Amino acid sequence: MPILGLNVIRVGSASNLLFVHLTDATPPSRAKTGLTHASDGAHVVYAREGESDVHPITLIEGSLGVHTRGGFVEVDPDHLPGSYQLGAPDELFAEGAPRALVLLRFPGARAEVVSIELVAFDPQDAETVGIQGLGNQRRHEFLRGAMPRMTEEELSQGESLERVLTAQIDRAGRADHEGPR
Repeated sequence: MPILGLNVIRVGSASNLLFVHLTDATPPSRAKTGLTHASDGAHVVYAREGESDVHPITLIEGSLGVHTRGGFVEVDPDHLPGSYQLGAPDELFAEGAPRALVLLRFPGARAEVVSIELVAFDPQDAETVGIQGLGNQRRHEFLRGAMPRMTEEELSQGESLERVLTAQIDRAGRADHEGPR
């Protein structure tokens, strides 16, 4: 899910498609169309924060809307000129790094670096943002211990709200398993 040029993606997720926009390398910077996986000099790499290696991505022919590792395809040269889709390798999103970068290089073209924030929640989950531990008692006990200045009233309100949220999560989970009525 891109936010202001940043992709926010859940760590450990798979089959992610990234979009990139390429322009002419020399001014005026017009949208660069007609590039393919087989374009001479095409070079794509990614780097993950905390790792010393840069990882190459071998480009292959891609299909729009379909994930294939290294799949590269032009989106629509008439309606979205310069826009391309890349099938990112799953290793890019593995645990162990909070951020990653992807760089595409084509002779005569310029691309912005694709920046990825790897997060522990699911930004596409409309209900709980993928945070399954909202009702986790051990986590709540830790937070209470970490905040000793919390008043008894705040603690009581928090416990009451915790019970309500836990019940809502439990009902939602049962509804998911029971299906439509």
